[in-house]
Amino acid sequence: MPEAKASRKDYSPLPAYIGLQAINLDKNIARYYNISITQDLFSVWVILINHGGIGFKGKIRLFSYSSFDEMNKSLKKILRKRSNSTTRIGCNYALTSLQSSRLPEIQRNVLSFWPSH
Repeated sequence: MPEAKASRKDYSPLPAYIGLQAINLDKNIARYYNISITQDLFSVWVILINHGGIGFKGKIRLFSYSSFDEMNKSLKKILRKRSNSTTRIGCNYALTSLQSSRLPEIQRNVLSFWPSH
């Protein structure tokens, strides 16, 4: 029996990935903030955040949520903080990457903070 192959568009290892960068050379700011969203084997929603200075290893944080709504509420808080970070770090984060084909609600949330992307 021939083996079934998944097409490239059917397979996505992560339901959502969000890439952000804050760059202001005058203030010596070059930071990245990457958010990956997935579900584990027990259907627990997981937000994995990798952040730090561009060109450096950075830090990784992991948050888990029992429901999509709980995870989505936390994601909105994270995005709100990153979209308005002028007072904290000196410039706002810009959206550099958005992949959320499997979760259109997450895409809508991201675009509500960065509508020009």
